[in-house]
Amino acid sequence: MTPADFMRPKGDLNPDWFESDLEATLAAALTEAAGEPLEARRAFAYWRAYETLVADLMARPASMRADDVSETRSDKQLEYWQAQAASWRARYEGCRTTVVAAVGVAL
Repeated sequence: MTPADFMRPKGDLNPDWFESDLEATLAAALTEAAGEPLEARRAFAYWRAYETLVADLMARPASMRADDVSETRSDKQLEYWQAQAASWRARYEGCRTTVVAAVGVAL
């Protein structure tokens, strides 16, 4: 599993959405979750990416205007990305719970 597996066209993430380096974020997440089952690593990487996206969005003003271009974001958009992060975190934690139940040891 590599960062490219999570970026479009293979995955769901578009590097253009991120202020930070998406590939580096994904590589770090995959390294951190290296000893975990495949689905747990996948969920962990998406969780971290979506949390990074929310942080990137929150670091920018909600409304900007430069020359003839303006950009605004609604609370609904932020809620969507927060929900994506929460969903992937729940999937990751669900994978870990399944492993603990199967092995009988907390990881």
